[in-house]
Amino acid sequence: STEKLTALPEKQLDGVTVVGFQDTEVNANFTAVRTFWINKSTQLPIRIDVVLTQEGIVIGGFSQSDFVFDAPLDDTLFSTEPPAGYTVRESVFISAGPAN
Repeated sequence: STEKLTALPEKQLDGVTVVGFQDTEVNANFTAVRTFWINKSTQLPIRIDVVLTQEGIVIGGFSQSDFVFDAPLDDTLFSTEPPAGYTVRESVFISAGPAN
């Protein structure tokens, strides 16, 4: 469960003015502290840092960055046509009763 969300002060990160917030999640196996850094002018995330601890000892962590937003995507990525060489088989779904 998420225990608290904390706003962090504005700072410079790689020459960009960012605002941050931190989220702490505690579960039966570990505690995860996630720090999100948001570009102040675009309002988009530029970095997410995660630190995992167990009984107060750091057991792992990672960072995510270099996010790409609004990248052009080739229309073929959304095609419903099967790739060459694939065979389409028709099947019938039989319901055991009304859906809940």
